[in-house]
Amino acid sequence: MEGTYRRIEPQIETRPDSLQRLAKQSLTWVLYTKRRLNQYELCEAVSFKPSAKPREDSQSYTLKDIFDACCSLLYLEDNIVRPIHYSVKEYFTPSHSRMPMRATGIVDHARAASAYLATTCLSYLLYKGLGQMPYRDMINLVMGKVVAFPLCYYAAWYFDEHVVEADHRVPDLDELLCAFLNSSAVRLATVLQLRYLQLTDFSPSYMSLQWIKAFYTSTKK
Repeated sequence: MEGTYRRIEPQIETRPDSLQRLAKQSLTWVLYTKRRLNQYELCEAVSFKPSAKPREDSQSYTLKDIFDACCSLLYLEDNIVRPIHYSVKEYFTPSHSRMPMRATGIVDHARAASAYLATTCLSYLLYKGLGQMPYRDMINLVMGKVVAFPLCYYAAWYFDEHVVEADHRVPDLDELLCAFLNSSAVRLATVLQLRYLQLTDFSPSYMSLQWIKAFYTSTKK
């Protein structure tokens, strides 16, 4: 597989900056995430720009955009985005050395990657519609938050793990963390509701159901 990755590397590195950035962000999410992301979560994650201040200038990326930027290093299976082989992580991340392959500059080391994921999660929880009243039942919570804001479920559950593992020299991270910890009771209650979903039978794979897919598609029109 090493020869394949060596051929793919320059294909990514010689593309326009926007495609290089998309490839780096997509691979960072897929290789460092705490659980596999479904296609809607990944598209939302790479389209959203983390910042200590609200931003409305995000570029919306499709799954095709992501796969094209990553030169076929990723694929979709049962609505979950996966690397084409376990060795993708061993080749492209500096923190892995099970195989005698050199780390590339396409994906950051673990602490920098965790900082990017942490800032994205915190920004998302702060600025993406979570300040409304919590829902009283799971169906409305899923439809009103998880479907309408696809990254909020992952962000609510894993932001703290990424914060612990992050390089805190990264700009905005500590500011975002303080802002989140000082959030309104309504926002924090919504995050706790989203975390509770993890203890139920809810699974991100539900996002592949046709009725949820149709609802999600309608919100993007």
